Amino acid sequence: MSSVVTAFWLRAWLHRREFQPIIPAIIREELLRAALANRRLGANMITRRDALKLCAGASAFAVSRFAVARYAAAPGGPAWRVTGPDAPALAAFDERAREFMHAAGVSAGQLAVSLRGRLVFNHAYTNGAEHPTVETTNLFRIASCSKLFTCAAIETLRASGQLDMKTRVFPLLDIHAPGVPGQRPPQHINDITVQNLVDHSGGWNDHGAFTAKNGQKIPSSNWDPVFGIRKIAQELRLSGLPTKMDMARYMYGQPLQFAPGTQNFDTTSGNSYSNIGYMLLGLVVEKVSGRSYIEFVRAVPLAHDGTSDVYLAHTAARERMPREVWYEDGGTGPSALFPFKDVIVPNPYGGEGYVTELMDSGGGLATTAGTLARFIGQHATWGLGGRAPGAERSGSMAGTSSYAMSRPNGVDCAFIFNTRNFKDAHAYENFTNNVRKLCDSQHFA
Repeated sequence: MSSVVTAFWLRAWLHRREFQPIIPAIIREELLRAALANRRLGANMITRRDALKLCAGASAFAVSRFAVARYAAAPGGPAWRVTGPDAPALAAFDERAREFMHAAGVSAGQLAVSLRGRLVFNHAYTNGAEHPTVETTNLFRIASCSKLFTCAAIETLRASGQLDMKTRVFPLLDIHAPGVPGQRPPQHINDITVQNLVDHSGGWNDHGAFTAKNGQKIPSSNWDPVFGIRKIAQELRLSGLPTKMDMARYMYGQPLQFAPGTQNFDTTSGNSYSNIGYMLLGLVVEKVSGRSYIEFVRAVPLAHDGTSDVYLAHTAARERMPREVWYEDGGTGPSALFPFKDVIVPNPYGGEGYVTELMDSGGGLATTAGTLARFIGQHATWGLGGRAPGAERSGSMAGTSSYAMSRPNGVDCAFIFNTRNFKDAHAYENFTNNVRKLCDSQHFA
């Protein structure tokens, strides 16, 4: 029998499923590196005896970690775990997170604070002994906070001279006819520009009817297309899911609720907020750059700002990424992944009607709070351009709540949780206000 084993075998053992919830990935890798240190056999080989010693040590660590979790779950409160670099001077952030997650019944979250592009606080939270320990490297869907990456991508193309913000979107995408036979394009559909989409002034109102600040009465479309994938697939008479271009062609035949550019997010008090508009911006990025949206976002020149740790989230539960957390929501619905079947699934995994792979640029990305906090230190949280002091953005969909804020004092903060359903309806708002105050009052070394 060979006296050596490969590091590959050892890594596989340490990453066994039963140890993942209780031995953090960083510790598993440190154990491996420690065993390989000073080995004359080479970086990929260690002795079998050392391997067995290391496995025994990992087992002991796992047992002790499990015992701690069980002890924390004893009567008197649920298990509460915090991971990330120690920051005792900023413990108030941990306390506010603990208060919120206990009051709201949230099981997983992250909170990060950055000052001038450097993380000064980066913690992850687990609430409940039955759950795997959340690390700062775990990925969360970020819903509409995905849009800030889309704005940065558009700004990059604009700044490099590749994109004129006055470019008309549908002609750029070579769309000249509606996807549904017999439909007629609405007046002004070809007038929608890239800038209009950035400003939520493309002409769609996916909310209720309202009166704009200038007195104009704006009707409602009565639905949000990115949450109506089944409807779109059926009306287009497809055999399966639509593509993003299918959705764009579909929208070319849908009515506008106001003329593009005549209203915007501010003049409509937020009612013109458009997810489908930002999905179209993703197609603009692809058309101009010649790359897929996620490839462009993760590539140079944005990658040095942290976007290499941004991913396209997958809708199906079975396709969660290895570092991705679980999502919680009590609702279910017909799966958007199977438009012509009555397959009932939990809302975060297709039951709410969205498909993250199709709404990538509008709400389909996954990342960490640390990445978000660093990124908004260089890019606008809302709109185009560099860091935007005082700007904030939130994201929410089944299984996700995210928030990013750039404070006037130079502090950038982001937090993400694995649900939007809170037992205490006011807990999230109170938590956000408390974090905002801490960002403005704490001393960051």
